[in-house]
Amino acid sequence: MPTDEATYIKAKVAQGWTPDTIMGRAERPLSCSMRTLYRLFERGTFDVPMKGKRCPNGYVERRGKAGQLGQSIHQRAIDFPNFNREFGHLEADTVQGKGHQGAVMTLVERTSKVEVILNVHSKTATSVTQHLQV
Repeated sequence: MPTDEATYIKAKVAQGWTPDTIMGRAERPLSCSMRTLYRLFERGTFDVPMKGKRCPNGYVERRGKAGQLGQSIHQRAIDFPNFNREFGHLEADTVQGKGHQGAVMTLVERTSKVEVILNVHSKTATSVTQHLQV
């Protein structure tokens, strides 16, 4: 790395900038990539220890993501062209109580807006399925 770029990076680090900010501001073109800059920080080239960890390439955040539930809205429009005008299509939702105590399931018919509310007691799949089959 050229010395003028290294002094620029050291100056920005002294001001409290992170590698993301240094690269993202584009105040000055740098000859290295973001990943190379992170590697230099991890090796201690700039005498500043890294506080956090950067996610490696290919890392996918999996927390809080529900799986593919039901049919895609785009596929539904192809399979049922009169979806919004036909009677019998229900929209379901579950609402969990305060402190995760108890749960209520609502079913709304799309055209008539008739609403059915079921006390399912818990938000588990078995509890919801059991109340839907009754």
